[in-house]
Amino acid sequence: MTPVTVPDRTSGRRGAPSAFSRERTIARIPATFGTAGGRAIVPAPCFSFHRNRSRRVGDAIDARIAAAWALVCRGRTARAARRLLAEKQGLAAILSLGPDEAVEIAREPLDSVRPLLEPDRVAGVDDQLRRLEASQARLVGLLDGEYPPLLRQIPDPPVFLFVRGTALAADQGVAMVGSRRPTRAGLEAARELAGALAREGVNVVSGLALGIDGAAHRAALEASGRTTAVLGSGVDVIYPFEHGPLAAEVIRHGALVSEFPMGTGPMPHHFPIRNRLIAGLVPLVVVVEAAERSGSLITARHAADFGRDVAAVPGTIVAAHAAGSNALLKDGAILVRSVEDVLAELPGSVGYGAGRASSSAGAAAGPIRHMAGRTPHLQPPASGTFPPRTCLPRTLGATLRSTTIFQSAGALAERRDIY
Repeated sequence: MTPVTVPDRTSGRRGAPSAFSRERTIARIPATFGTAGGRAIVPAPCFSFHRNRSRRVGDAIDARIAAAWALVCRGRTARAARRLLAEKQGLAAILSLGPDEAVEIAREPLDSVRPLLEPDRVAGVDDQLRRLEASQARLVGLLDGEYPPLLRQIPDPPVFLFVRGTALAADQGVAMVGSRRPTRAGLEAARELAGALAREGVNVVSGLALGIDGAAHRAALEASGRTTAVLGSGVDVIYPFEHGPLAAEVIRHGALVSEFPMGTGPMPHHFPIRNRLIAGLVPLVVVVEAAERSGSLITARHAADFGRDVAAVPGTIVAAHAAGSNALLKDGAILVRSVEDVLAELPGSVGYGAGRASSSAGAAAGPIRHMAGRTPHLQPPASGTFPPRTCLPRTLGATLRSTTIFQSAGALAERRDIY
């Protein structure tokens, strides 16, 4: 079987290009397929709408409906979709509803619900299917067995994930984020931690950015481990350009994940949303070298709001590049001195929670933990069962909320109508 390269057909994106989306800053990885009798074999995308049941859908109508939903599930429409899925547990049952009944279940205006009931009227579906096919990407729905259980537990989980690569990891994961312009010491810390975690079978999650993110992904791959890269663009649009080869390696040994439709370019306001997804995928976020205005603090903020743990690697007190991560430690984040400190904080590990002894005396007692094996649910928990708004002391929440970056790009992530 001779492999052939299917040319990438990602030109003609709608919307005006920005400084982030120029051709010189975006890499697209062409997909390679096998051939039979001179004809390219292109696997169909995998869609599933029923809990714990994944299937390969050959019906083009089903694929079109899935792509249409993935395009419109934003803001109020996404919230309507989650409520409808929680009530009906299937796409076919939702499509059979009348407008009045759907509005009553969704508790959203008809204008927000109508696109879900009329997927054939959604524009751009053909382009999405073509891009999914060309990139060997797939859609993973909220009720799909592959959908990450931890992500399903956050307040506003994406209705669909665009995935490119191997099956999403169901094992333990740790997010590692930090500066795009790290010091040599920061890079060494990221490589040592990520490599050791990968050798222990932990999935290393990061954002494919320059600096700490890239170092973490590479170290996990060099350790023959698994890594997941969460993008602020479509999974067929790799940003930054320099990480095109790295993204190709991640696809082979892990996965690229995004909640943005195929062909979406990297825009500044996408990255706080991307950071929310990173925090939702894992029980623990490790911050390496974050300045006071670092976007890594947005990830820490989301993790705290989701009831997940936040840890930080200490940095020198005389350099601004570690001021943010040091502030997290001062306010109760878990101190990371070695990989053992990280492993001890993973649910189910021996010595679970021991790292809290290193935190400040004002640190809150152990938070509600989210176990990966917990049965996923879509129904709202009973009163009093929500995790605390932060798993860290009140002072840390105040530190994060007062950070200047949240008043600019980060403030956009606080608007519920963009999810």
